[in-house]
Amino acid sequence: MISNLKLHRPAGYSEREVQTLSKVSKDLFGVLSAAQKSFTHNTLRLAKQSLKELCIVVVEFAEDLINKIGVWESLEKYNQKFFGTPLPFSLPVGNEMPESSINKNRIHYLLWNKYSELCDGLILSPGHMDLNFLVEEVFQFFDDQRIATFPKNSSIKTFMTQPNQYGWDVKKKLVWLGQHSYLFRHDYEIYIRENGGKPEVPVIDDFCMSKYIKMVWFRCTGCFGCNAGHIKETTR
Repeated sequence: MISNLKLHRPAGYSEREVQTLSKVSKDLFGVLSAAQKSFTHNTLRLAKQSLKELCIVVVEFAEDLINKIGVWESLEKYNQKFFGTPLPFSLPVGNEMPESSINKNRIHYLLWNKYSELCDGLILSPGHMDLNFLVEEVFQFFDDQRIATFPKNSSIKTFMTQPNQYGWDVKKKLVWLGQHSYLFRHDYEIYIRENGGKPEVPVIDDFCMSKYIKMVWFRCTGCFGCNAGHIKETTR
């Protein structure tokens, strides 16, 4: 799993950071491999490589929340603005978000969306019984002891909080978000396949400069230590 983690880290990551996240990913893989055997249906049973990728995604999601990187927080702000809840279908409108950062509602929303991206053509009900079972397994996995093992300084946070002096400083972060972040990279792969199959610059820019990714970026003001007006000015 180390090579897959390295593939999506920004420059400047440490070997210790990757090794720690890889260890957590491997432990989670063991838990989810066992959980798959208890599924009532075959719908969510993933092949080994896809399950490994899902585990890495979940660990990167946890890293984001633990280190307050801001990617997930930006998504919730975007959803709140457009749907009236930070987690549509996972947190009913008007309900309070649980205090714990890695909570069942967030895990549910992540898994519900990621399975639909990892399984071609899958339209997954948010109430699927195996999905709810998996949410419980992941939630139990991230206890206080596990959370304490995460690196305190994330290379992703360091990368995202770099100054935005020029337009390229912003664009390189948007490109990284689209191509490599746990939130967007699977959508990016689907987009490439549906648009000629080659990661050519115009296709990459179309995806990474999309309105949705920009809006998630703009909503993260404060999370990435930047000024919204400055970002809008440099990305026009």
